[in-house]
Order: sequence, then structure tokens, then C-alpha cells
Amino acid sequence: MKKFNLLLISKNEDVFSELGKALAEDEHHRVVHCSLPGQVYEAVAAGRVDAVIVDEEIEGGAGLEFVRELLRSNPFINCALVSSLYPGEFHEATEGYGVFMQLPLHPGREEAREISDHLAKIC
Repeated sequence: MKKFNLLLISKNEDVFSELGKALAEDEHHRVVHCSLPGQVYEAVAAGRVDAVIVDEEIEGGAGLEFVRELLRSNPFINCALVSSLYPGEFHEATEGYGVFMQLPLHPGREEAREISDHLAKIC
């Protein structure tokens, strides 16, 4: 099985502490936390990213806006996004951007399993 390079982007590492631990327990995942959008762009440009998991708020603004910008320039990158929007609102806000998953405000083990299952199917 392929090893997945996952970037968690948040200005507060605690948001992804449980999710990051759960993902890192899988030997097929390499998990890196980024606090700045520029770090993500550098990693994506170097071809070292299979998925980006984005907090609702990141350095410099809203996670949704970052995802929209990232996917405009890198349409094949897999993105999941933490969002407090209702599912229908989230679908409307992200439609056409290829966001594969809405995550709760404090994602954990269950979401890590769902992310792993999804990546195993599409990558």
C-alpha cells in the first residue's frame, strides 16, 4: 500500500492533536503539521503531498478561502476542511472545489479512519 503524505494546517496544533495522533498510528501515513499557508504551497509544489487537512481558521484568514485558492492552482490535491457550517451550506460553499470531506471542529479517531478509507479508495 502507498504511503500517504498528509499536511494538517492550523494556527493551533491542538485542533488536530487527536486526529494527527490517530493518522500517525497508521504506518501508511506521514503526518506533518503546518501553521502557514506558504508551507503548504511549498510542499505541494515539491510534489510531497497527497492530502491537505485544513482548519476552519488558519493564519491569514478562513480555511475555506485557503482551500479555494489552493485548489484553483492545484486541482488534483485532496482536501478535507474543518467547518461549522451545516452540511447543506458546506456543500454549497465547496461545490466544484473537490473537497472530499467536512470535518467537525475537533476531529478525532473516527474522522482519521474515514480519511484513511477515502484516500485508500482514490489514491
